[in-house]
Amino acid sequence: MSNSRKRFSAGEVWQYYEKNFLGGWSFPNGDETVTIVDAYRDLVYDRFKAGFTEKTILTLKEKQLPMVVGSELSAIISAVVGSDQPVNWIGKRIVVGTKLKKDRETKEMRPVIVVRMVKPSEEITRRASAEQVSQIRALIESGVIKSESAMCKFFGVSKIEDLSPENAADIIAKKGEQK
Repeated sequence: MSNSRKRFSAGEVWQYYEKNFLGGWSFPNGDETVTIVDAYRDLVYDRFKAGFTEKTILTLKEKQLPMVVGSELSAIISAVVGSDQPVNWIGKRIVVGTKLKKDRETKEMRPVIVVRMVKPSEEITRRASAEQVSQIRALIESGVIKSESAMCKFFGVSKIEDLSPENAADIIAKKGEQK
């Protein structure tokens, strides 16, 4: 039996990925905005096909290891950056995070990489005013906004203070109507 058809155990595959690629364990602090500096195709071991398959690989400026991108992540990145051609992703910024997903083979919950459906701001140069922040905090305290962290994730920021003035105004206008 050739080495390319050997069936590796789930543990062996996770060790292979941990050593060679980014994974859910690579983002312990939650969502990160990263810059794509290279995109190419290469063979990666696929335990469900018991062999190597061609996948898109991304090199990220902020990380040492490359990131394997399957069809699901490719579709999200394409939507965020506006191109389905990985070569056009170079230089673009994306928000990457993790979620827990049940492993099909072992049934264990494992962290996996996700790409958020938000366009990260190039730089946060304009922030919500102190008045806007206090209005949003009041909406959270009154229960109109259910989750501060979910709202921040939706807008691709880590805290309310990092919202743009326009996003803050939209939140106050739309959620203020629900009061």
